[in-house]
Amino acid sequence: MKNLTKLLESNKTVFITWDWVKIFWNNNLNYIRLIFHRLKNSWGVKEVKKWVWVLSKHNSWKLSNVLLNHSYISLESVLYKHNFIFQTYIDTITAVWKRKLDIQFEEKSYQYKRFIDKIVDNCTGIEEEEIDWEIVRVASKERAICDWIHMTWKTYFDNISRKMISLKKMDEIKQIYPNKTVLNINKLINDIE
Repeated sequence: MKNLTKLLESNKTVFITWDWVKIFWNNNLNYIRLIFHRLKNSWGVKEVKKWVWVLSKHNSWKLSNVLLNHSYISLESVLYKHNFIFQTYIDTITAVWKRKLDIQFEEKSYQYKRFIDKIVDNCTGIEEEEIDWEIVRVASKERAICDWIHMTWKTYFDNISRKMISLKKMDEIKQIYPNKTVLNINKLINDIE
């Protein structure tokens, strides 16, 4: 029962092995596995992949960050959140990473779009948001727009105006992209002005 109390007090919903070690103050992996199997049966803790577990009610954006280290939520997920596009992407979490990958877990699809290392490793325009007591790496709306333009070459959005974004931030962020993307970002900026 002490273990459940420690788990609930942590306010976490997505766990890796190191989280279990910190919560239970024990680095014996056999002990951690035993606790995991007991929690799995009694509390519905689920294993997503080796060494990644979630509670039955978990934060999908945090899970996306944990599944692939150094990824960040962007593209359709962020654009939909800020009402730049109206097409719904509730069942799909879209993130940017160094290679393309699709992971299915329960009813959600975790899509990782491949971007070059120079873009993924640059933190300009990536924020750490607290969502349900979990820190999640999320692109700012300006970074998500630039990522979208880089990935699709499209500069049309359902709902965008100068009041909704910071053109100064866009100017700063666009420097990390290749020249063709910068030209399309400049086109969007000129269309907004």
